[in-house]
Amino acid sequence: MQPGLSFGELVLEPAFLGEDGNQEYHRCKKQRDFGKNGLFVVYFIHNASFMHSGTANLEIISLNLQYKQLKMEFGICTLAVIPVRTEPSDRSEMSTQLLFGDLFEIQEISGPWLLIKNYFDGYEGWIDFKQISFLEKEMYNSLIDKPLYVNRHHFQDYIAHGTSKIHLPAGCSIIMNEEERLKINEDPYIFHGSLFSFVYNNVRELIATAEGYLSSPYLWGGKTFMGLDCSGFTQVVYKQHGIKLLRDAVQQASQGGLINLLSEGETGDLAFFDHDDGIIAHVGILLDQSHIIHCSGKVRIDPVDHYGIYNTDLKKYTHALRLIRRVL
Repeated sequence: MQPGLSFGELVLEPAFLGEDGNQEYHRCKKQRDFGKNGLFVVYFIHNASFMHSGTANLEIISLNLQYKQLKMEFGICTLAVIPVRTEPSDRSEMSTQLLFGDLFEIQEISGPWLLIKNYFDGYEGWIDFKQISFLEKEMYNSLIDKPLYVNRHHFQDYIAHGTSKIHLPAGCSIIMNEEERLKINEDPYIFHGSLFSFVYNNVRELIATAEGYLSSPYLWGGKTFMGLDCSGFTQVVYKQHGIKLLRDAVQQASQGGLINLLSEGETGDLAFFDHDDGIIAHVGILLDQSHIIHCSGKVRIDPVDHYGIYNTDLKKYTHALRLIRRVL
């Protein structure tokens, strides 16, 4: 077996002999430095196959090698959905998701994992660097300064990117209008669909959006109609109508004005519920003073009173009412 091969900063270590006798090399070397000059990453991925030809020459049979040299502290989600995890591992719990157009700051790096802070809600978590596009600081700031639009259709709207179509969930951050092309590192992304300005209009439209998620399944950390949790549901619904909510239920419970009694509640108010330990663990949207739309098992409508939510399928109270907040 041949020794490791060197191509500049890349070192490929021999792994095994292929069936044809060729040397197979699988090695991902990463060099990284995080300091005042930003994040510097050199990474090499995929496989490389080489044949020994004589004593000094190597004939490259197949080289599927990606090399990137980045000096970045910022990024943007350019896929429809990206999982954000509590630890730098594919096996780690998904705590939330990035949707297309979400901007973020890079806080830390661990191997192929980036600890990021979402610009929209300040939420932190780990993402795989292969799933995002890096941004220079100047472009990141310019995108922040652009007017924000959102989409409200479930995977009907799409982004044309080269020969691909990126079908979008509702609630994406679209930093362009219908006539603009978003260029990320000179790579154009073109939106097709209906866009809405990030402004609040009326509660009737907000409730119609919420009801469009009915029967969407519960998914811890999710934010799309394919699966979402209680606070992901409220956040993405309100986002589509120009209201910025934080990510978790306990965080959302700090926003808006406090409503003392359910009898004083109005359509569109947020109702919060706690466990026996007093920690807020659930949130839903009041349809009126006796009904709530929320995500528990799936997005559903249930009766609510001063005791809490009465699940009509289980025929029992499942969540104890703690407080009500008005953010509209």
